[in-house]
Amino acid sequence: MSSEIEQRLRAEMGTASDSRPDWIAVELRAARQRRRRVRSLQVAIATFAVALGAIAVSPSVTRGANFEPAFGGGPTVEDDYRLPAFLALTLTAGISIALLGAARRNRPSQGSTGWRRMWPVLTFIPVAYPAAQLIELGSQWAMVAQTAAIPCYPLLFWLLAERVGEQPNRFVIAAAFWSSIGVTTVLGTVALIDEVLVRSNNQHLWRLWPNRGQEMPGLDIPLGPEWTVNAIAGRELVAVVLIAIITALSLRIIGPDRPGVAALWVPVIVYLAIATYELLTPWGFHIDFDFFISDAVLGSVIGELTFPVGPVDLVSSIALGIASLSMGLLLWSWGGPAPGRKREAGSTDPKREEPPQR
Repeated sequence: MSSEIEQRLRAEMGTASDSRPDWIAVELRAARQRRRRVRSLQVAIATFAVALGAIAVSPSVTRGANFEPAFGGGPTVEDDYRLPAFLALTLTAGISIALLGAARRNRPSQGSTGWRRMWPVLTFIPVAYPAAQLIELGSQWAMVAQTAAIPCYPLLFWLLAERVGEQPNRFVIAAAFWSSIGVTTVLGTVALIDEVLVRSNNQHLWRLWPNRGQEMPGLDIPLGPEWTVNAIAGRELVAVVLIAIITALSLRIIGPDRPGVAALWVPVIVYLAIATYELLTPWGFHIDFDFFISDAVLGSVIGELTFPVGPVDLVSSIALGIASLSMGLLLWSWGGPAPGRKREAGSTDPKREEPPQR
């Protein structure tokens, strides 16, 4: 199978040019084009990092001097997160539109077989979980949807690992996309925390939040004076970006030669990364007779992953649904699942799957 650069060389050579000088000229042009692509990627990464960093620090820049508790009717700390959340959403939407454009250019592979053909179903099954939670929090339908979503993520990681193996630089796109989504989810949850509390809190599940005057009998968790809105948001913003990078790097390192192994280990690596954040965060996820979730997103997510036998929280279900949609969009933008290969027979060469050509 010809490599991408060989195909470009042949396309630029034409049918009437076979001399050595022509080959050298085409190779030089291809090398220049490759250098331009690398520079463009570097500029894009730097621009994205600057934009994401500016969005993350903007609440502290725009913060006013005086705040009143939310239940007092005045401005709150959370109000300062509305503009950054909107900017992060705009950035995520821009990346999503670019991926949709790539999906329109890259036709789906025709060689996908077996379960690979069901990748759209794997993408949308987890979305049923937040939908059921929005209808009725903690219902039996939500429990069924949560259970059905569990096997979808390893299979989606398998398909993504195969595509990253074809072009390793794709892990950069995945890291940027997931970082933007994570930042958007955290900022959006903080900005809309009052709406979240109204929808989420009941007698079985309670989300604690600073300056909300919540009294929970039996709560014996020392959160400390550092338990503030800004501390919660700041830690989680750093955590979601690091987790996105770790996830993408895991696909890059494990995926190219062993996508099946990546399907097993990447979810474990993601879980360990979130669990590490929770261990280092005093106000992470706690259980004290009931669920007491005291940060924005990751606390409830670790609860979902640790206890996948019952719905935990509305925010975590939405986060997991968005995660599956992002994986499906990445896969679609890369041309869908890779053509099936006889990996179980020890073959990694796609030529063995093709009939001989005369």
